[in-house]
Amino acid sequence: MIMKRTAEHIIKELEATAAMMKPRMTSDAKIKGLEAFQAALLRTIFNGHHAEYLTLRDGVAHLREQAKEKGLENSEVVCENIRNLEWIGKEIAFARSGSYGERAVSRSLRYTNRRITTLSNIIIGDGMDRTELDQVVVTSNGVLILEVKNYRNDIVIAESGQVYGNNHRRCSNKSLGERMNLKRYLLRKKIKKELEEMDIPLVLDSYVVFSDPSITVTDHYGLEKYCFNANLPDIIEQFTSDVEYSDHEMSVITDAIQSIAEEEQEFDVGIDFDYVIKTFAEALVLLETEPSPQNENPVKNTGDLNVGENDSRLKLQSQMEEANCNLRKYKTVAMVSTITLAGVLGIGIAYKLMDKN
Repeated sequence: MIMKRTAEHIIKELEATAAMMKPRMTSDAKIKGLEAFQAALLRTIFNGHHAEYLTLRDGVAHLREQAKEKGLENSEVVCENIRNLEWIGKEIAFARSGSYGERAVSRSLRYTNRRITTLSNIIIGDGMDRTELDQVVVTSNGVLILEVKNYRNDIVIAESGQVYGNNHRRCSNKSLGERMNLKRYLLRKKIKKELEEMDIPLVLDSYVVFSDPSITVTDHYGLEKYCFNANLPDIIEQFTSDVEYSDHEMSVITDAIQSIAEEEQEFDVGIDFDYVIKTFAEALVLLETEPSPQNENPVKNTGDLNVGENDSRLKLQSQMEEANCNLRKYKTVAMVSTITLAGVLGIGIAYKLMDKN
């Protein structure tokens, strides 16, 4: 006999995974923790069956179906649990999307034939402003900052520099120009003095790199260079300037950038995991223990019919059988008549031929 799970039992199962999550975490730690939490939730929803191949979207769909079967679509605790899981799923999808784009760009840079050094996820600040450089590419002709975007739908860059996606939704609070200007300004400010002391001129440029080749970019701004990931190796190959760095100078620039990189900042996670787990456990127990409602209009079998209904049904059935019987008789008579007529005609034709002979 399978024992019913209790809310306390479910909460205990999830507490160990939830303990990994802190109120403030770095972006990388947050996504790893959320992915582990997602896996624990899915194992609980599906009792461990194939949970490693599923996402919270699958879990939510399963719970919605359960709620529909049990008539609990409007249950407050069930609805709140589904909202929580959907929100966490979106957080994971968003973080994965950015990570996927950066990995795709890193792979493309391997196909560059020229001599380059690449640095990833460099965080820099000056006490007032702070930014992250997705990729920094040091070439023999200068330094390129790459801002990686993994938009999945067509975008429009307005004349103001604001980026808009589907339904004219703004993709960021800051304009593209503001963000790219800050990246160039802080990088130049932080390493300029060290390079000047060594008499190394700094050539700095930047590109916005779109990792999804299927989207369309409509650019009304025109003040920032951009490309698609597939074209990035060619752009790196063709990048040139009036300076030519030696191997030693490239090494000095790379070391200077690494030396100014700050620790990854911690952010408020914004999730009350105790509340999420409590709501999840209560909703799951309710869905597992609530009996399915009886069908209000069940299909009646012959035994459920009253006498009048049964007589009518038998009468109709008898009429249908009689009609089918008459149809079969008609077909049989018609066939016999046809065969007989054909025989008579055949005999008449034979007699006529004999008379002529």
